[in-house]
Amino acid sequence: MGNPLILYGLADLANPSFEDAGTPTGWDITASVAGINTVDAAVYQFPGDGIPSVKSLKQNVSGGTAGNKAVARQRIAIADLPSFVLEGVVEVAAIASLKVARTVGGQNAILRIRQYDATGTATPGTGALVAAPAERRFQCAGPEWFLRVTAQRIHASAAYVDLELVYDIALGAYDATADIWWDRAFLGVLVDMPKGFRSFDIDIDSGFNTNEGNGVAEIVRTAKARTSIDIEIRNLPENADHLAAFSRWLASEDVGFLALWADRDKLTNAERHFAMMYQDPSMSIEYPPGFPRRHYTLNLIAPSETP
Repeated sequence: MGNPLILYGLADLANPSFEDAGTPTGWDITASVAGINTVDAAVYQFPGDGIPSVKSLKQNVSGGTAGNKAVARQRIAIADLPSFVLEGVVEVAAIASLKVARTVGGQNAILRIRQYDATGTATPGTGALVAAPAERRFQCAGPEWFLRVTAQRIHASAAYVDLELVYDIALGAYDATADIWWDRAFLGVLVDMPKGFRSFDIDIDSGFNTNEGNGVAEIVRTAKARTSIDIEIRNLPENADHLAAFSRWLASEDVGFLALWADRDKLTNAERHFAMMYQDPSMSIEYPPGFPRRHYTLNLIAPSETP
């Protein structure tokens, strides 16, 4: 199994798969200059059962004038992310799926995180820009849909981050036919796994059972459908700060949803990507003895992603 990606403490993004018609509702596009930001029902990344996505965000610009760009952005308050992101030991990451019509379109596309101080408001772009202490970008998956990842450490004075989906001809060149499409955007805290899972076991509960009696058989709904996922990770460095922070988040009272790519080159849940999961509340956090390696076991529930 390839190297996994985990994104936890997910921000509550509006319309992250662009399922609203026409313009991308929930995304601010006022920073665009002659930009094209339209919802496209003809192109989308098929996610597999249980992960809705039948539209995407199409971007380009309407001419080759210098400075033309398409920008769709959302603002997330640092206070809505896990509290330790300001400690500087973890990376906050934006992850989105990208499809390009031509190579130059991929050159024009950039997934961006911008940090702002407390002089800003809930409006994207407001406040003073704060430089990220560290940033990195990478791309995986393909060949049709790519997974773009931008990861930053958060500055101690940052109060907001803007997630931006950008098409900027200054990065490449203008081409009227070089459209791009974004789908399924996420923002949260990144765990960039150095090795694959030792085990990855899936148990699907459809929520229906057969009831038989008096010569009659019927299908009865007994519970909400869900998928249970048991993961074992072994022999990871004990001093890996991002894993220690992940354990801290799992043990916290305000633990929320996470996204998982068991193989970062595979994008559907049929290929072990789950977009929304939570930890089984019956699980307790335990650290086995030993130095300097540790083992991790995760018991996750994906309530919305059962075929």
